[in-house]
Amino acid sequence: MADEERIRLLEAQVSLQQKHIDFLLKVHGLDTSIFRHADDEILLELYRDAVMLLGYKPESIDEEIIHRWAETFLQLSEYEFTRLQPLVNYDHTWEPFYQLCIRMMTVIRHHEDIGSDLGLQQLYALLDKDRQNLRDSAIMMIKISETKLPTNIKVLLRGNEIMDLLPQ
Repeated sequence: MADEERIRLLEAQVSLQQKHIDFLLKVHGLDTSIFRHADDEILLELYRDAVMLLGYKPESIDEEIIHRWAETFLQLSEYEFTRLQPLVNYDHTWEPFYQLCIRMMTVIRHHEDIGSDLGLQQLYALLDKDRQNLRDSAIMMIKISETKLPTNIKVLLRGNEIMDLLPQ
């Protein structure tokens, strides 16, 4: 097969896969990311806000802030994380978002009304969906990254299965 023909077939395959992805995103309601075409400054500000919030005591994070971030986490993907890499000079740009999501899940889980407040339960479920989305993006980013991942982050991504990290 000639190189030109191979290139045309690959282009057709990529185009078809993109159509499938667009369809799946639309079906799952994830096709409207406000960050997909956002300026670099907006992404950088979002990254800085996530890092800043990680410095707060978990109990001082207001429920309304958690609601806003829960919606934001759903909109982030490896595309936005890749765009952030040259802006912050760091390969694992997903990391503060993932850690913040985990921290917010902990805040909601320890809320005194979690057993009786349906809104808190729904917020926790949304954050869990966010965590899965961020984890999937993180795994994709790790696969293409050339830098080593800190052990504590490996533990977070594996769901605290630390036995996998111990020497055999």
